[in-house]
Amino acid sequence: MGSQQTKTAPERAGRRKRVRYIFQVQTGVNGTVLRVLDTQSDRVFREIPIREFLEYARKNRDVTPFLMGHLPKQ
Repeated sequence: MGSQQTKTAPERAGRRKRVRYIFQVQTGVNGTVLRVLDTQSDRVFREIPIREFLEYARKNRDVTPFLMGHLPKQ
């Protein structure tokens, strides 16, 4: 019988891809915004007024294109 090598948790974790986007809800004097942070470049990718996001989400099942800024032309 051949021996099987199993990877330890740190070895498996090292191959895991880093999360690309983090979503935050932030409230300030100008209202509430949904922030999309790009963790690979450490910058704010988009800031969307929460009302605008909720209006879109009520009408569309998939909100990914809206969050990523790739809306189809109508």
